[in-house]
Amino acid sequence: MSFQYMTGDEIRKGDYIKFHGEPGRVEFVAEASIDDPETNWYVEKFGGGAMITVPTVFGSVFLDQTDTDGDLILVARAGEASGEPMEQTGSKIEN
Repeated sequence: MSFQYMTGDEIRKGDYIKFHGEPGRVEFVAEASIDDPETNWYVEKFGGGAMITVPTVFGSVFLDQTDTDGDLILVARAGEASGEPMEQTGSKIEN
């Protein structure tokens, strides 16, 4: 089971996001299909999810219900050359 944004896009490590309007990044994704000793505890305890970092407000937050969280928005994938924000539901997300 992969974790997704409300738009259906898969959440990936390193994604640039906005959470409650604040910029951040996806620190890691914990799911059963990834055998990673650093994230296995999150899979066992919560069934998996995504750790996001929003340094200006929240620090790090673990989300286990990502696809229903309208406050978690994908802005750009890690390593995108253009640096332009991704479009969601027809409008640009401001950085």
